[in-house]
Amino acid sequence: MTISRIALKSPAKINLFLHVEKNDKYGFHPLKTIMCPLRFGDFIDIQKSHKIALDIENDKDIELQANKQNLCYQALQAICETAQLKLTPHIQLQKNIPLESGLGGGSSNAACLLNCLDKLYNLNLDSAILIKLASQIGKDVPFFLQEGPCYMEGYGDRVNKNIFLPSFYILLVYPKTGLSTKKIFDIYDKSGFSSRTSLTVPQKFSNFEDFINFLKTTRNDLEKIAIKECPDTKSALHEISSTNGVRLSRMSGSGSSCFGIYPTKKEALAGQIKIQNKFKHWKTYVTSPLYK
Repeated sequence: MTISRIALKSPAKINLFLHVEKNDKYGFHPLKTIMCPLRFGDFIDIQKSHKIALDIENDKDIELQANKQNLCYQALQAICETAQLKLTPHIQLQKNIPLESGLGGGSSNAACLLNCLDKLYNLNLDSAILIKLASQIGKDVPFFLQEGPCYMEGYGDRVNKNIFLPSFYILLVYPKTGLSTKKIFDIYDKSGFSSRTSLTVPQKFSNFEDFINFLKTTRNDLEKIAIKECPDTKSALHEISSTNGVRLSRMSGSGSSCFGIYPTKKEALAGQIKIQNKFKHWKTYVTSPLYK
């Protein structure tokens, strides 16, 4: 069946933990992390057209430009070169994921677009080819081609195994101050710290308590650095920790977004109301893990 239009959700992600090793001779950092896609995210609507267009409908506080540096353009170029075709889609991106938030918005958009283009133009590219293209665009991009939470190694681009998590809810807090991933890693390198903790990650957790107990043995190695660079991140973690029912609070990725984990949606929503009433300029979202 020939289709002329397709729309997909482009999910945000959180790093349930993030262990970072010393950078190698190429400047890249070996990582260990569980990445978890979320029901909260952006939306991409793409249709066949006579010329390439990228329209971005931003949240009023997100200023993302539709230029050639956008990862969506890079994904389109990668697909065209691989398929040896000149594709001319009209791409509409509804942007909800904050920039420089540690929630993977740009990487998710690129992966989503790779999937959309493959389906819209009936390219039938092998999954291994899509993953290779994704890794050329960015280290986080291959993760967003997976189905559900994954334990990632290498440079954050290698799936060790899919992870099956118990039911829980997440309160995301973005304190309206973005953090540059490059800057945070540069400071991390200068600190001389290197994480080489031995870690055994279960593929499945028997219950919520086992899941939380495991996470308490882990950390985000970039959190202390981000707190120094962005005091609002420290405030966000404090506010999440002070809500009723929260079982763990942590920063995602290189920041500045933080999250709290709750056993029930009711508790997560109550935490959101408490924080939003106190910090009206912050962005807060209640969501849960996404399984495709």
